Amino acid sequence: MWLLWESFVKVEVLGSDSWFIHCNVDLSMNGKDESFVLSCVYGNPKLAIRQMQWAVLPLLKPQNDEKWIVMGDFNEVTTQTEKRGGRPFNYVQAIPFS
Repeated sequence: MWLLWESFVKVEVLGSDSWFIHCNVDLSMNGKDESFVLSCVYGNPKLAIRQMQWAVLPLLKPQNDEKWIVMGDFNEVTTQTEKRGGRPFNYVQAIPFS
């Protein structure tokens, strides 16, 4: 997994694994400063492994009122319209995203 950024962005990696990069981000654009915690995620295609990943993800949430952005490829769909072919959509798998 890679995380790239522009020179006006300061990134401090707080932790990482093969499936996530967790960091503090400070950016300054047009005279405005923003800070937030960013978690970039790759959800494993295997459901059992992905469920273990989702159990870890809440542990990364900041303990204070700091902004937290979670983004990436979750390898999950939330509605039948996002899916083509294969097994039918399973709503139970989408519950963590609701």
